[in-house]
Amino acid sequence: MVQDAFVKIIDIINKVHGLSSSVKSLPLWNRTIFDLQQALKLRAMGEFSSKKIIDFHDVPSPEEWQKVEGVCKIVGSIYEVSNALFETKHLTPNVYLYHLHELHEILTKMSTDSDSFIRTIAEDMLNKFVKYWDNMFLLLAIAAVLDPRFKMKCIEFVCSKVKGRDRNSQVAAVLGAICKHFDEYKILFPEKENFMSDSSSSDSNSGHSPSPAHVNHIFGVLKDYYRFIQSSNQPTKKSDLDCYLEEPILLGARILVN
Repeated sequence: MVQDAFVKIIDIINKVHGLSSSVKSLPLWNRTIFDLQQALKLRAMGEFSSKKIIDFHDVPSPEEWQKVEGVCKIVGSIYEVSNALFETKHLTPNVYLYHLHELHEILTKMSTDSDSFIRTIAEDMLNKFVKYWDNMFLLLAIAAVLDPRFKMKCIEFVCSKVKGRDRNSQVAAVLGAICKHFDEYKILFPEKENFMSDSSSSDSNSGHSPSPAHVNHIFGVLKDYYRFIQSSNQPTKKSDLDCYLEEPILLGARILVN
């Protein structure tokens, strides 16, 4: 995505490369953007305006420098987001949605820029980014919901900001996926019943005379009674997931720890 932006000004990058030995076009895109930013600083200081430089080098025109500034504006913003993600200690997937949403907002804003060159590049980037966003959204959203700083409020917020998407259906899809996984977890790791088993009853009465035969019948009725309560319209106990989602969001907590 970033390399596509550099390709659009590759001839200008080569010109900038020829102006100074400190400015190089390297394979690493983050290094390339740093070098271009340095070149812009040198230009602002008048380093490339002397007659000697102009006579012996193919100096970019003002319009070309403007394109370099535009690319630096876009790619520089992408670098800030990627740096926040990948230069962070103990990176966990719960923060990906937060930062990628930030990038989505940046590209969306730049896709309406008054400069047609910036607008075209941003639109191309946004189209490619949206494809990744659509493929990964559900997975990233689930990870974000499990962060007590975000939960479903974060999903509702993100879905309300992303245009061209059905907010309610996306929120419902995320909640449905989380509930599905939680239900599968409960099947794999069921809660132990609190009913007293026959063996525990006999152990507790060890050393005493055998219990009357009708006691077992009473315990059987008690179990049936509990099952009846669970299947009736009585208020049911909330699951751990319900309790978690209903707890307040941890406001003020830092998103990342460097």
